[in-house]
Amino acid sequence: MISIKFILKNTPLADGNHRVLMRLIKDKKKKIITLNLKCKKDEFDIGRFKRKHRAYKKRNKLLESYENRINDIIDDFEANGYDFSLDDLEKAYKKKGAKVLSIYELFDDKANSSLIKLKTAKAYRDTKRSLQKFHQEKLPVEKVDTEFLERYSVYLRNRGSNDGGIKFFMTHLKAVWNEASKRGIVPKEKNPFNHFKFSRFRAKPIKKALKKEEMKAFIQVNLEDRPDLQDSHNYALFSFFCRGINFIDLMLLRQENVDGEILIYTRSKTQKQYVMELLEPAKKIVKIYEDRSKGYLFPILTEGLNSPQQIENRRHKMLRKYNSDLKEIAKIAEIDKPITSYTIRHTYATILKYSGVSTEIISESMGHSNPRVTQNYLNEFSNKLIDNEHKKLLEL
Repeated sequence: MISIKFILKNTPLADGNHRVLMRLIKDKKKKIITLNLKCKKDEFDIGRFKRKHRAYKKRNKLLESYENRINDIIDDFEANGYDFSLDDLEKAYKKKGAKVLSIYELFDDKANSSLIKLKTAKAYRDTKRSLQKFHQEKLPVEKVDTEFLERYSVYLRNRGSNDGGIKFFMTHLKAVWNEASKRGIVPKEKNPFNHFKFSRFRAKPIKKALKKEEMKAFIQVNLEDRPDLQDSHNYALFSFFCRGINFIDLMLLRQENVDGEILIYTRSKTQKQYVMELLEPAKKIVKIYEDRSKGYLFPILTEGLNSPQQIENRRHKMLRKYNSDLKEIAKIAEIDKPITSYTIRHTYATILKYSGVSTEIISESMGHSNPRVTQNYLNEFSNKLIDNEHKKLLEL
């Protein structure tokens, strides 16, 4: 008789969470298997996640699948008359023994892990859905070989995916395959990605910044006939006049982030605090939303959105609308470029560079961890500068 129970590790992690463990007991001997799950102590009780955990249903289904997997292995051992130890059971659990494991199960493990960001979890779910459309039957990990990868990439191309899209799906598939290898499900020397060249997929197309006259046209565009675009126009201008603040940070700004004429906020990506003087155009935009935002600086989020998943869903929806609106505004302003939130941030950096500001100062103002990141924004500027110098040959 084997006892299977899920428990929390007594010692908390640095963030206050406790790791979830699977405890196996046989013949008074104990084996602990660490799972890729964690939670607060008050979110777990009697071997299951409590309702107060934001994803308790999914987590409990995951625990049930782990328990079923152990029981299946035990049944296999007993059916074959194998006198197994807890070490044998753990080894079979991690390798899955002779059982056929679908790679879709590993995608679920990745997407349901509390150790990754919500945006990353969504990427794994999107990749899984794409794979299932290509291969609707159960897909054992060992069947994902180089030939499979080639056929899948052709399938993606035929469905209209560009190089960036194909690379996105392949990158997440590779991460899941590596996880299978790490668990001992497949030997790492059979890694199909060793012979699958990512270099064939070109880098993302260069996104161009707006020129000064184009940005001026964008700022002064007349939207009297399109009031539905006014909010997105205001957000873009606020971003431009506030050091290219990105959309997620703009969305999370609260009224208390503005102290008189000073904006103080912490960048989500780097957790670095920024303090800046609000320029006059930015102050005017803040004034517009004083009575509309109810806590937040802009009416993008509402106080009813509390969980990280709700906020991420809202961010995804609103960013898509924002980028769509920016393209409409560009048409009205007669700007022949596809404008996105990235374009506004890129334009801020490029115009400062043309004005003689150093890359190091621009890097600091934008919250980049390294000036080399900023330089990626300024490659177009560098090329133009070289072209202008090159033209001096004509003066000979």
